Amino acid sequence: MDLRIFYAGRFTRPEKVTQHLTHFMLCLITDGFEYMRFSFRGTPALPQVVIDSTGGFLMLIPPEVTLDFSAGKKRENFVAMLELPDIEYAPSSLSSFLNGVPLVPVKKLSPPEMCALSRTFSGIVENVSGGHPGGAEKAKLQICALLAELVADTALPAERSPAAEAMKNAIDADTMFKYSVKELNDRLGYCSLPYMRKLFFKEYGILPGKYRNNRRMNKIMELFAQSDFSLKMIAHEVGMKHLTHLYAFLRNEQHLSPKELLEQIRGRQKH
Repeated sequence: MDLRIFYAGRFTRPEKVTQHLTHFMLCLITDGFEYMRFSFRGTPALPQVVIDSTGGFLMLIPPEVTLDFSAGKKRENFVAMLELPDIEYAPSSLSSFLNGVPLVPVKKLSPPEMCALSRTFSGIVENVSGGHPGGAEKAKLQICALLAELVADTALPAERSPAAEAMKNAIDADTMFKYSVKELNDRLGYCSLPYMRKLFFKEYGILPGKYRNNRRMNKIMELFAQSDFSLKMIAHEVGMKHLTHLYAFLRNEQHLSPKELLEQIRGRQKH
């Protein structure tokens, strides 16, 4: 594979940063992240991805994506900035493809996988910065080994769960967010809500409540970016009876007030 490594390093200091990528970023997060959000031209990209402090994530984020993240005292992550001419990408969905083969943008790692990839990434940092004979070429091979971890599983998918699919369709159809997940589940009548949560998570890798919150957040971002709606009108459009509910929702989902979120969106639109 044709690639160029611009930078490789390890980070441990607490930090809150907004960063716009001009190259591919290959990143390994082991611990200490409070949140990480991805956006493309002011719109959330792949909002169902959740990066949390439990660590163990390998990510390949394409150029043109903006990252907002906060890392605390226990932070440890490795980063390599790359030029990858062989990889096609779509920043709006974080999708990347190597000769037509999809690469997953974020892979959750088991503890043994995380330890092994941490050693590999430490070797990359050493080979890039150490000036050893052949170090740069060795680092490229190690980068390829990490990218191989992101090749999507092309095995035939298992048969979909009708109950989980019905719940997803019901959440998608409730564009005004009139019904809670419990109310939707009661209307569907497939199974108990705890069992539906298990089915949904197994099928889609996310809980139905979180999936619904992500869709709601996406609509709020669109309304902030594309309309002159008042905050009260925006709250109504996403099924909230009181403006205080919008404040609480944004604080919980984005760690921002409506004013801070609006300033952030308008700042991105100017770039």
